[in-house]
Amino acid sequence: MSGRWDLLVVDDEPVVRDAVRLVLAGEGLRVASAVSGSEALAHEALKDCRLVLCDLMLPDVSGIDLV
Repeated sequence: MSGRWDLLVVDDEPVVRDAVRLVLAGEGLRVASAVSGSEALAHEALKDCRLVLCDLMLPDVSGIDLV
């Protein structure tokens, strides 16, 4: 999927990540997701998304450091 993303959800817990993605996608938003800070930094959505929802405790970096 290419083009503009509305938001990127970064969370290492699949249940949380998928629930947030499904609810927001159900509202018509284009939602991308990542499981770690390094994956988020490499994700194409990070280049132009409007919002990043990030867990504070990720496996490889703090969410604060990522933001």
